[in-house]
Amino acid sequence: MKEIYSHVRIEISDLSSQIIDYIRDKFEFRVIARAAMTIKRMLIESISTPVFSSDYDIKPWKDDYLPTIAQLVADYSSPTLDAEIYPFFKTADGCRYLVKDMLGEKISKYTKILFHGEKPIGVCFIQVDNNVAQIPDFGITPEFQGKGLGKKLFAYSLKELIKEDENVTEVELAVTIENIVAYNLYKKLGFEEKSRINALIWSNESS
Repeated sequence: MKEIYSHVRIEISDLSSQIIDYIRDKFEFRVIARAAMTIKRMLIESISTPVFSSDYDIKPWKDDYLPTIAQLVADYSSPTLDAEIYPFFKTADGCRYLVKDMLGEKISKYTKILFHGEKPIGVCFIQVDNNVAQIPDFGITPEFQGKGLGKKLFAYSLKELIKEDENVTEVELAVTIENIVAYNLYKKLGFEEKSRINALIWSNESS
């Protein structure tokens, strides 16, 4: 039986712009650039610790949160370009796979969840390996965006990380360049670009 693909992703970092343009135009791929960014511990120490009003609470990760956090990740990811690069972001089931199976036991106590009352509205996933922390995903549910909560949650998570683990020397993440709000947030907090990679995306949804 012939297998029909609905989505193709190619990630490249060392091809010339001419070759990338040829692949894009010849095969109708979309080019989405992503940046690998990093911040040193010393710069995190200089960030002011944000203060939340009494309506909000921040809690560490618990496995019991998996179903609601999977839906939360789908809610803030599905409208973004990240969902075009990684289609599992489009559904709660896909995000459950991301959280449970892809991140798995690497989800640590450093992961922070923002609650409004009893409802989780934001999450900052953090993993630590060999004194280097990675932030594989971070976001705020759409109805609470535009209130400065994302910046507060992100800064709070960084500050708590270096408080809870004195051995962490730096934090790394990757961001889609066209996600201007997130990219500018990371830059303002002190993150610097290490490299860029182009994701060539083809989907039959747009063909």
